[in-house]
Amino acid sequence: MKWIEASTKPAPDKNVLISWLNSHGNRRYAVGCWTPKHHTEVLDAEDWDEYCEKDETYYVVEGWYEQQLNWSEYSGINVSDGIVDFWQEIDRINK
Repeated sequence: MKWIEASTKPAPDKNVLISWLNSHGNRRYAVGCWTPKHHTEVLDAEDWDEYCEKDETYYVVEGWYEQQLNWSEYSGINVSDGIVDFWQEIDRINK
């Protein structure tokens, strides 16, 4: 599979393999997804969600999210220790 620079985004909420350098300089890999601004509505707002006055709705903050495929309480965690710089397709997870 070919790595794609993160400046080119995948379809919103599509699971892909993401890669980034963390604050210790270690390369990290995970199944993740890109969520654009005001795309994913939040039902139970928390301190880190974003409120849109126009829609009167809370949304997940724009960014890359590591997917927790085996933990039903939290499906995604914002990648906050580093910046995702590459991603690639992983069709077998999206089927």
